[in-house]
Amino acid sequence: MSNAEAIIALLGALYLSECWIWVRHGSVVFRAFRSGNYKVVGPSSVLGNHIGGLVFLNPLPPFGTSFICHRFPFSIDTAGTSSLAVQSLATTGREQQKGKYVSFAAIQGMWASGGTILINGQPFASFGESELATEYANLLVTIWKAPIDRRKTALDAMLSKLTDTRTLRERVDVYRRSSRQLRITCHAMFALLLVLPIASLWFPRMRGYWMEWGIVTICCLAAIAAYFYVAHKRLLPGATTQRWKALITMVLTPTASVRACDALSRYILTTYDPLAAAALLLGQDAFRRFARRVMLDLANPAIEVDPESSREMRQVEESFRMRLSQALEPLLATKGYSLDEVMRPPVPDNPACLSFCPRCDAQFTVAKGRCADCGGVALHPFQAVAT
Repeated sequence: MSNAEAIIALLGALYLSECWIWVRHGSVVFRAFRSGNYKVVGPSSVLGNHIGGLVFLNPLPPFGTSFICHRFPFSIDTAGTSSLAVQSLATTGREQQKGKYVSFAAIQGMWASGGTILINGQPFASFGESELATEYANLLVTIWKAPIDRRKTALDAMLSKLTDTRTLRERVDVYRRSSRQLRITCHAMFALLLVLPIASLWFPRMRGYWMEWGIVTICCLAAIAAYFYVAHKRLLPGATTQRWKALITMVLTPTASVRACDALSRYILTTYDPLAAAALLLGQDAFRRFARRVMLDLANPAIEVDPESSREMRQVEESFRMRLSQALEPLLATKGYSLDEVMRPPVPDNPACLSFCPRCDAQFTVAKGRCADCGGVALHPFQAVAT
């Protein structure tokens, strides 16, 4: 392998490494390999661990778009909060959580430090991103500081904000307008860093223009940095650390600049509920499948609450799960579905199937039992559905 071939191989490897993103469990990616054709993708179970997994993005032009959405990371009611998350967006498995319950009356102070929310100086919930922790801390502070007789209204307002498809649509539209010039420049950088070097292997005369080539690449990198800074500041004005971290990465590793649109879109929908994003981004059939998955999970949770949990913790988890389910139900109507239609029990695949899992719809030839894939959720007999 010649030196030129080795450099091209290195550039290719660096670029492909930028096409993978790390996603924590409890999050989903709305990924489009081309414009307008979104699919819901979760973290890989093979290329991952107990914290999260990798998701692959389209490495070739026109690159597509990706948005990350998180489940709501803790439970709240009018009396206090628990670090237990009520949802499990994974299709299989049961996620055991050791939660903490804190009464609002016992809170003396609450703030975000790094990627962690601290209550009375003790860690309450971790997120991995300082901006995300600050966002959720502000939501929690709003509920905590609300008068007791107004906390229910404050909770309803918070859930309404998380499921507001109007503001979500506006945010996506702003992203698309703000990223037009950035996307064009990213495609130019792709050609400069990857297409032209490969072409130079067949057309050696091109190597005589390396100085001009280098100047154009530097100018293109500067343009990407400028477009990214302006668009990121417009969409995420408070995410200063995140913005400068991305810019420094692009300057030190120019192949990362090709994925600048992904770095911009990745965090703009993180505080919206995944079902709200699905109502905007997915087609009818894909939305119905994802909505069924979300609503069945809320009705038949796969999350195993620690047996040593306090009574208050279990109560706030159950209360918030019901409240979240009610807040998500209007999203179904926006796509023309009712809750009963989305959650309708499945039809037996064949006469031998006697029961089904109410969470994942898997069917079984036994009348009673538990679904191992969902961590032990009790099966429902088909006979019970018929009656």
